[in-house]
Formats: sequence, structure tokens, C-alpha cells
Amino acid sequence: MAFPVEKLDLELALKRVKSDLNTARSFIESPLEIELVDADQATWLSQLSEKIAAGYRPHSAVIADIPKGNGAVRPAALLNLEDRVVYAAAVGALLSAINLGLGWSQGKVDFSYRLSESVRRVEWFTNRFNGWSAFRKVSVERIDNGAAHVVLTDITGFYENIDLTVLFSDLRTLGADSDVIQLLQLCLNRWAVVPNRGVPQGLSASDVLAKVYLNPIDQAMADMQVDFIRYVDDIRIFCSDVPACKKALMSLIRSLRRRGLNLQSAKTEIVSAAEAKAIIEGIAPIITDVQKQYRDFLIKTMESINPYMTIEDLDDKVSPDDAPVEVVREVFRQKFIDAPGKFNKTLFHFLINRLRAQSDDYALAYCLEHLATQPQETQSLLDYIGAVGTFPRDFTPIESFLQSPDCMYDYQVYQIFRWLHSLGSPPSVGLITVARLITFDNARAFYLRAVCRLILQTHGSMADLERLEAGYGEVHNELERAQVLVSIKRLEVGRRNAFYGRVSGDGQLCERAIRMVKEQRL
Repeated sequence: MAFPVEKLDLELALKRVKSDLNTARSFIESPLEIELVDADQATWLSQLSEKIAAGYRPHSAVIADIPKGNGAVRPAALLNLEDRVVYAAAVGALLSAINLGLGWSQGKVDFSYRLSESVRRVEWFTNRFNGWSAFRKVSVERIDNGAAHVVLTDITGFYENIDLTVLFSDLRTLGADSDVIQLLQLCLNRWAVVPNRGVPQGLSASDVLAKVYLNPIDQAMADMQVDFIRYVDDIRIFCSDVPACKKALMSLIRSLRRRGLNLQSAKTEIVSAAEAKAIIEGIAPIITDVQKQYRDFLIKTMESINPYMTIEDLDDKVSPDDAPVEVVREVFRQKFIDAPGKFNKTLFHFLINRLRAQSDDYALAYCLEHLATQPQETQSLLDYIGAVGTFPRDFTPIESFLQSPDCMYDYQVYQIFRWLHSLGSPPSVGLITVARLITFDNARAFYLRAVCRLILQTHGSMADLERLEAGYGEVHNELERAQVLVSIKRLEVGRRNAFYGRVSGDGQLCERAIRMVKEQRL
């Protein structure tokens, strides 16, 4: 069915997709995908516009299991670039109606992903950290203002359980454009893992639709005069006593049930104000203590240099977030090394970022060991290892991990090889061997094989490149074909160009890849 494509801003949508990639919102970044499009962006967008106008046919989504810790995984739907741009364009076309319908709750009930007031802004949301900080601050204020008990809970499997029929009804209720809703309906139903359920995770467009889906819940709780706030699916209710908490919780459960959603029973609790405050403030007291130790350290240090320097002078010259490495080490030892059964993600990031900033390798052994036990923290662990580790000594445990039974998530392996490629250092023979095995194993995830192919492209043998060349005919995806053409660029020039000549008609991405290799732009 033809679609009035003038309702979509594809150029802005592509910018928004790139923004998601640049801010690590997207789980996967396929090698060369953006570079090949940017080689002739106008043509690519024009061809996509023609496809939409003629009746767009979205591709199927591929599901990647993203580790969450404790053996749980998050199902991330991987969409090709065309689908991501169409999705961003469709949701972008609905932003005016969504902003109008959701404005009442932003920063008052719903603190997550605060929508930008400008529907033309590339970034979909204002600062995400500010939203979480406001959520914590308002929670503490509610308790300080007299809430004696608090319900703490969250929704189980929120994104994957969104009922698409209900979502489209919500959008129509907001007055959203019917043509765009129909395009969105076509796409989301194609990408759904379970028929008629779920929106793709890891995309800002989905975060917008998630806000739409919970808006009636926010309204229902407000209508019942329940003191209720949330950050995405993390919910808090403030009450004067336990019976009021139970009544409000029951109302919430019923409202969610009507939308096909449920609360996580294991994470649902009614706690006293004091308990709630301790949970909500989380690591804040620990951070405050670290900063106090830092302040005391500075005062003692500066007294010996300039006894007349004031506290205000100190604050002007140093950041209160930067603790002396001895303090950070001690807190890390107490909270992680000596407490192996406990893992606080926020505190871990706070401490590891400060150790990394000071190039201190105190936590190196811990991070290498916990690639196996904390797979959800792989990127943070790798960032620290890369900053303080020594190649090849400290990379040997990574090689051992990749060959161990503990290494079970393709996504984690993808993160490791993407990181290794970014370092620019020659990997060990063992790491190249692992990359080779994965590259030529068609049973492994396509995004993992693509990033391992980058290792062979740069560090593999001529036999590897010949094998990539020989396997080209078995590749049916145009982006992957283009990636293979780039991966064999180190072949002898005459042989390489002769092969390029034989396959130059295999699609525009392939032609761009060949041209960019010959021009030494890739």
C-alpha cells in the first residue's frame, strides 16, 4: 500500500539513529554500516523514500540475548539500518501529539527520558541522568514531608510485554496521524517475537512509545489521588500507613493487568520511611563519605603548603568527586573484594571510573576475574582493563575466558572483540585463533562474526583473506557482502581488484565499499 512519505523526515530520523549509536543507546553497531551510507547519503535516503512510498516491507528482527546478571537476559531486537530509520521517522512524526498528551506528567509523575520540547531536536530526550537524579530527590522529599511507608516495585518484562493493539489505540487517542500509525503497526508487528507483543529494546523510539503505553497508568493513579511516581518501569508509591500502601498497590496491579503487564513479586515490597530512604539514597552516603575523606585529605595537604587557604579556595581548585586513590582503593576493597556476594552497579561505576581516571590498576585482577561473573558489566570492565592493563600480559586471562565454558553470551564476545579492535594493538595468536573460529562459524550471531572479521581483516593471515574471498558467494545480505569486500583489502592488489571487478554489480553498498577501498578511505 502506498504511503504519503512527505509525512516522514528521513534525514532527521537518520541523525537520530546515529545519535543512538554515538551515545551507546543501541546494543549493536554493525561495522561499516554508517560509513557506507554516508558515502552517498542523499541517494540512500532517496531510495529508502521510494521504498516507503511504494509500500514499505520491514525486515525481520534478529534477537540478541543481552546479559542482565544472575543468569537473566534481555531480548534486544536487532533491526537493519533501513528499519531503524523508518521506525525513528514514524515515531518522530508522532512526537507533537505525544508531547501534547504526555506533557502533564513529565517531571511530575514520570521522571524517565524527559521528552524534548522541540520535536525537531536530534536528541529525543533531555539529560537522562537529570531525570534519575530528580526521581531520587523527589522520593526523598516525599519521605521527609511525612510519607510513613513506601511501596517499591517494578514491572516485569515491560518492553517485551507491551500489547501492540493497546499501544496503537493509545496513539489514536492522543490524536496521532493514522497513516503513520498504520506504518508503525506494520513494522512493530513484523518485529514482534511474540505475536502482537513487544517493542524493540535499545532504541530511543521505543522509549518514547513506552512512555505512551504507561501514560494511562499514570493517569489512573493520579485520578485515584495516589502519591505515585516512576522512572520507566521502576515505581514508588508513598502512603501514610501500611493499609493505604496495600490498597494503592492493588489498584496499580489491576490497572497494569488490563494492559497485559505484571509487577515483579520478588522486587515488590512495602517498607518503612527509614528503610525506603536507605534504599533510595543507595550509595549516596558512601559517596559522601568518600568525598569527606577527600576533603580532609586536601585540608591536611594544603595546610602544609598554604595554611591560609580556605575551604572555598579548595573547592575552586579541585573537583569534590575526585577522591585520593588510597581512599578509593579502600572503599573498593571493603565493598567488592571483601564482599564477593554483593554487587552494587552504581557504586562499582563510581569507584572504577575514579581508579581508571588515575590510571590505577588496583582493581585489575578483580575486573579480569569478573568477566565471568558479571557479564552485564563487560563494557565497564573492558574500559578499565584497557586503561590500566598491560598488553599482552593482562590480555591472557581474556583469551582464557573466551575459551572457557563461562563464556556463553555471543553479545559479550562481541563486546570483547569490538573492544580489542578499537585498541589498535595486535591481538595474541590465541585471540586471532578464536576470532577465526567465530568468523567462519555460520552458527554464530551475524554481528559477532562481523566484528571478528575485523580482527582477521587487520591481523589475519593471507589464508584467512583467501577464505573470506572464497566464502563471498555464500553471503546473501548486501551489508555483509560489502563488509567482506572491505575485509579482503590486504590481498595482492591485482588479484583483489580483479575480484572486485567480477562482483561490482552486487549492489550499491558493495560498489561503495569497493570505491572506498580503492580510494584508501577504508
